[in-house]
Amino acid sequence: MVYAKPMKQVILMLLAIITIAAAQTTPTNQTKPPPNTLGQTSPYAPYNITQLEFERTACERNCRAYKVTVRADGRFEYVGVNAVSKLGVHSGQVSVGQLRNILAYVDEIDFFDFPESSDAVIADLDTNPVSVVGVWRDGRVKRVVNPANGGSARLWALGQLVDALVASAVWDE
Repeated sequence: MVYAKPMKQVILMLLAIITIAAAQTTPTNQTKPPPNTLGQTSPYAPYNITQLEFERTACERNCRAYKVTVRADGRFEYVGVNAVSKLGVHSGQVSVGQLRNILAYVDEIDFFDFPESSDAVIADLDTNPVSVVGVWRDGRVKRVVNPANGGSARLWALGQLVDALVASAVWDE
């Protein structure tokens, strides 16, 4: 078969990539996360990021509204406000490997170089939905407001990553 050799090479390459990715995201010398990593640097806080917060605000058109706070050890708190499958306060555990990839993205987009949110943008929250991203690093927090229409594509992508992280979470009963 003409395609057998190239297909075999592609499969071997994919297996190698998966193996390397698994080795990078699965710590071998750590068995369980510390009870609380807030405000502390630990092996579970890559890039010295100890907490990530993401919030979508409500709008006049029944938009999804929720807030999720994820600690570096993978524990999260979720508050569903409007048009989401889980309303109210919930908690659970997310994949630490998946979270580390998101924290790498936060570092790669130079989140701490984004401009601080202006009072004008914050005052407009009642009529226009926004996402609010908060990142705790080295004992300080930075929050950036990103308008739903016309905001930063990099922050929009971060929101999509957080949505996927929460969708794959193990929720406490």
